[in-house]
Amino acid sequence: MYLFVLLCIIVAYYSDTYSMKFFLILIITIYLPLTTIGQQTDTNKSVRQHFSIKSQKDMVFNPGFELHSNLFSREPQGLRDSGYCWGWISPSMGVPTYCWYDSIIHAGPMNALQAKPRTGNACIGITIIQPGPDFIEHIQGILVEPLEANHYYKVSFWVRLSSASNYATCNIGALLSKNRIFNRVGEDFYIETMNPELKASVSNPVNKFLTDTTWTEISGVFKAKGGERYITIGMFWDNNPEIVKAWLAAHPYGYAPYRKEFTQFTKMIERFELVGNKYVGKAKIGNVSETDISNAYYFLDDASVKPLPDGDTSTITNDTSKNPTPGLLNIEMNKNIVFDAVLFEEGRSDRLLSISNNELDQLVSYLQENDNTIIKISAYTDNSNSKVISQAISDRRAAGVASYLSGRIDSKRIKFKGYGSANPIASNNTKEGRDKNFRVEFRIENK
Repeated sequence: MYLFVLLCIIVAYYSDTYSMKFFLILIITIYLPLTTIGQQTDTNKSVRQHFSIKSQKDMVFNPGFELHSNLFSREPQGLRDSGYCWGWISPSMGVPTYCWYDSIIHAGPMNALQAKPRTGNACIGITIIQPGPDFIEHIQGILVEPLEANHYYKVSFWVRLSSASNYATCNIGALLSKNRIFNRVGEDFYIETMNPELKASVSNPVNKFLTDTTWTEISGVFKAKGGERYITIGMFWDNNPEIVKAWLAAHPYGYAPYRKEFTQFTKMIERFELVGNKYVGKAKIGNVSETDISNAYYFLDDASVKPLPDGDTSTITNDTSKNPTPGLLNIEMNKNIVFDAVLFEEGRSDRLLSISNNELDQLVSYLQENDNTIIKISAYTDNSNSKVISQAISDRRAAGVASYLSGRIDSKRIKFKGYGSANPIASNNTKEGRDKNFRVEFRIENK
């Protein structure tokens, strides 16, 4: 019976006459309710049964954006929360573009942006960030069922830089959450939308700018806390120390382009988040040149969340099984104290592992009870990298810890700095010594 409905949809879509389209839609409208009488009405079960992708265990509903509600138009549409692209919305006031492509249609703005999907006929165009106002867009989808606690999932999606975009960025990721994030009111700008709590679950590597106009996969492994139902894709919090400092200064004023704090923040975004697109202005469609887009504009396709087999941790970079067991944090005034279990993901100098929460939360409790104090965060590395790289790593690690704390105590009480490979506490000639030198310290003083 569903094959009959599917056949009607296909015929209606490709029919050249509106009378035939109307007739087939009428049949679907009458027939579909009759076929569903007495059947299971549980939404999750229905979605899993009838819209699973080739019986694979993909948790994302409509992962390739192929299902949409307008059978009569192949023109680009704004992705709103009206259900145009089934299962996907724009969670803020931005309006990403739902793009439909086939070999027959060669006109319209989706082609001017080179919106050819990776697979199928649909993809979504999105402004990751527009420099100046630092306007950002996200898309948000729903999973067919909640994720299970302590289970590992491979999260992936594909991106492609538009050759009409003036800029490329490195900060694109996906966040898995229990509830919808953003509320569509006043949340269109990085300065208002982002905070240290909004860190991507999976993201593109730091400083690896996505400059390809061919499709690139962004993927990683996510350990679920349990109950995650939504996937949001776009730009998220960046622990770059210069961006963090500028954000802390500008955030209290919100979107205030007339203030010097906001101007400085914008400069940091442009400096660390964006590079010029070498392809801009070079692509043509027929005899028509593309129009430049003064932002970092990308196409997204094929979002996926798939459970890994039990016990399969071969691709996990944040396995904490060999990490030290966090215990009671020794806190003393006016003394430099090394964290025992504040650790970071491999290949991500700024992203804290969940094992770090134990010691950091103890520190937060102490600082909340002693509000007449300040804290200084210092990060160090070994000497296995160049001075420039060591400095960058230590800067990001210090900023990562400061970001965690700033969401819980007054940011004015937090000072942080990276020192690269300076001040070693052990020999760099042995692995054990290098591990000790790769550390984060804190010091609590009176105001």
